[in-house]
Amino acid sequence: MGRKKGFSFFQLNTNGLRLAAEKTYAAELKKAGLNTVFLQFDGVSDAVCQTLRGRPLLAEKEQAIANCAAAGLGIVLVPVIASGVNENEVGAILRYALDRMPSVRGVHFQPLSYFGRCGLDRPERPVTIPRMLRLIEEQTSGLLRAADFAGGGAENPYCSFHASYLRRPDGSLRPLRQKAESGCCCVGSDDSRQAVAEQWSGEIRQFAGDGELEDTSSLDAFLEHAKLNTFAVSGMVFQDAWNLDMQRLRRCYICEMDSAYGMVPFCAYNLTDTEGRSLYRK
Repeated sequence: MGRKKGFSFFQLNTNGLRLAAEKTYAAELKKAGLNTVFLQFDGVSDAVCQTLRGRPLLAEKEQAIANCAAAGLGIVLVPVIASGVNENEVGAILRYALDRMPSVRGVHFQPLSYFGRCGLDRPERPVTIPRMLRLIEEQTSGLLRAADFAGGGAENPYCSFHASYLRRPDGSLRPLRQKAESGCCCVGSDDSRQAVAEQWSGEIRQFAGDGELEDTSSLDAFLEHAKLNTFAVSGMVFQDAWNLDMQRLRRCYICEMDSAYGMVPFCAYNLTDTEGRSLYRK
């Protein structure tokens, strides 16, 4: 129905459990018009899953990735990073994603925000954007550097970060020049929406048996080869009751529709107090 109404990019935000359990589900979604699976993926160990999600999940996550890759869906890994839980797995998550290119198109980090159903106590120093960038650089031994990243171009720059890389034949990464209004996952302008759609969607062309493009002489083949060797790393820090900032809310364009209040900024809509009480949610 969305395709018929003219929408061109569809992203499924999911824990991946049904995608893992039902082998044909990813193919059904692809046929219906899905572009990208935005997959909850908190780490490369079951200990992290146990702490953040209540049970071991790594095998199910890997099965979901395999099923989506087989269906030709683009995959973005989405780790929630929590102090004292999985900060030490940031580099391992990035290497895991790089090893699964081009099916995995990138990683989108979300430092934990303490609202809603979050059962962890908020530490004195929660994970911030500068801390995330240090973790990325340190745990990849400089393969990805903090200096490669820029803040959000449409949202408040304290809300997000992003960088894109071109993978060279030797496995090294070359940072790509930032566009003035490029975004991460939640995009505002038509140009940034198109950029995200192109980066995070699945494969378009067919490959020969050895993994190479069947025809690299055409411009289309060259562009597709470049796309499939581009890796995006981004992140967004959502606000909670301890760090709510009115300037960030005023600039927010990621809104929830509410029948009583109209367009409500995402962080305000999901905000709860220490007792779990919400301002806007019913």
